[in-house]
Amino acid sequence: MRLRTTRDVLLGVLSRWERQYPRTRNGDYAWVGPTRAKLKALDFATCSKGDVDEIIGNTSWTENQCSECEKEVPAVVEIGWDEENECALARLCPACVRGALAVVSPEALRRARASRGGQPRP
Repeated sequence: MRLRTTRDVLLGVLSRWERQYPRTRNGDYAWVGPTRAKLKALDFATCSKGDVDEIIGNTSWTENQCSECEKEVPAVVEIGWDEENECALARLCPACVRGALAVVSPEALRRARASRGGQPRP
């Protein structure tokens, strides 16, 4: 597990852009080179999400979304890792982490066992 903040997302934009759109012998698509140049000019330690969104033309590169509630949030905890796709298996915001903890609380576990007559779930 690891913390992922919006700033972490912003700090990774340029490297993700360069992996997605590597320079080739045949050159870039017409918009890739200028976009790369604008991204390289940004100070990712201080720029805003809006600065990056404006350069790229959409918000998909700067989203920090919870997998459960699907809200855009300042911080999520990443759980698990998919090596093939280089992404977290789940990203949970603080509210959803609290909800997950409630699901496995001692009281919730007691109620679950009692409702099944002490038998494990099939």
